[in-house]
Amino acid sequence: MTETELAEAQVPQPLARFLMALDSKLDMLIGMQGGASVREDYPLRLEVRDISGSGLGFQAADHFNEGEVLEIVLVLSDAPPRYVAATGKVVGSGPDGIARFEFTTIREDDRETVVQFVFQEEREQIRRSKLS
Repeated sequence: MTETELAEAQVPQPLARFLMALDSKLDMLIGMQGGASVREDYPLRLEVRDISGSGLGFQAADHFNEGEVLEIVLVLSDAPPRYVAATGKVVGSGPDGIARFEFTTIREDDRETVVQFVFQEEREQIRRSKLS
C-alpha cells in the first residue's frame, strides 16, 4: 500500500506513517529471509563488475569456460528485496579476469528491473561526482 492509497482511504496521518514504517520493516525482514534462501539454493558467489539489460561481467573464485550455461539470481537490493533470475551463457573472459555472461532467458519484467537498477546507479554516480 502506498502513501497515496492511504491518503485516499482517509487513514489518519499518524496511522499512515506507522503503517508505512511497518511495511518497510516487513520488507526488510522478508528480504533477509529470502536472501538466506537464495544463498542456500545458489551457493556459488559471483562478484558483478558491470551489468546491463543484455548481460553482465563478473568475477568468481571458480573458472568458467566459454559457452558454459549458468542459472543465476541477482540480488539487486535487500530492502526492499529485489531479485532477478536469468539463465545464460558465458561468452568469454578478458585478461582482467572478468567473465562475460549473456542472458539467454530472462523474464521481461526482470530485464526491466535490471535496466531501472542500472539507471538508478548511474544517477547516483552522477550525484556523487557533482558533490565531490
